[in-house]
Amino acid sequence: MTSGYTTLRANRRSEGLWPLSAEPGPSFRWGAITRRSAATRKKVRDQNGAESTVLVEESRHRQEGTIYDHVKRNGLGVIVGVYSEIVSAYDPRARRTEYENALEDLRAGRIDGIIVWKLDRLTRRRSEKRRILNVLEECGGRLYSIVEGLDTADPSKREITEIALAIYIGNAEAESEAIGERVSLMHLDRARRGLVQPSSVRPFGLTDDWQALVPAEVEVLHEAAERLFAGEASFSIAADFSAREIAKPNGKRIGTATGFEECSRLRAWSGSANTAGTSTI
Repeated sequence: MTSGYTTLRANRRSEGLWPLSAEPGPSFRWGAITRRSAATRKKVRDQNGAESTVLVEESRHRQEGTIYDHVKRNGLGVIVGVYSEIVSAYDPRARRTEYENALEDLRAGRIDGIIVWKLDRLTRRRSEKRRILNVLEECGGRLYSIVEGLDTADPSKREITEIALAIYIGNAEAESEAIGERVSLMHLDRARRGLVQPSSVRPFGLTDDWQALVPAEVEVLHEAAERLFAGEASFSIAADFSAREIAKPNGKRIGTATGFEECSRLRAWSGSANTAGTSTI
């Protein structure tokens, strides 16, 4: 792999912002990055009429289809890898495994360039833009964005390409900041009005709409509270619940590895019920 990568670097072509390791054309190998920040919750019914909530996400498939069509129609090369993920491109704490895999494949010479439907699918942070460009330049890679019409290998737009990158990614970062502010304001308003803060997983003991109790889970909460107040260790309760195959709302059992965390949550539930004096749990 090392010798092949050295050969690529020795045969670089001078195009666009920096010399390329591979000649643009029908044999150019692309890695396509598709991304969405979160999946959407959708209520569905099974054949028996029972309703449940599932996570659906179609945006990445549409992005992938658009990329394949664009590459084929314009003779840009071949897609040899698709790096698809559901994760924020703005939160610096987010773990973007597929994104990092794409950069690693670029370094290793397994792909010649990265193509995206839109630049904000790649990143929404100005600080990350410089890192991406550094990797591309070091490897002789190519970046292509369909919506913005941006191609780092285009010599005719060499003077404005990096400026355009800064503007587009800067706008995406500002948009993410504005969305965060609006969402925070919405949650604050809902909290003031005493409304439910929806999440992908319902709380233990409540139904999906948070409006009714689940009797079997309420019994577990009461049992946990009584055992905790009696002095039993939380990990012991968790181990017992796991052995009895008591499941959390996401379907997983309460295991001993996370026993303290799970039972601490149960303690909080039972504690709030006793102190407030208004909860029916």
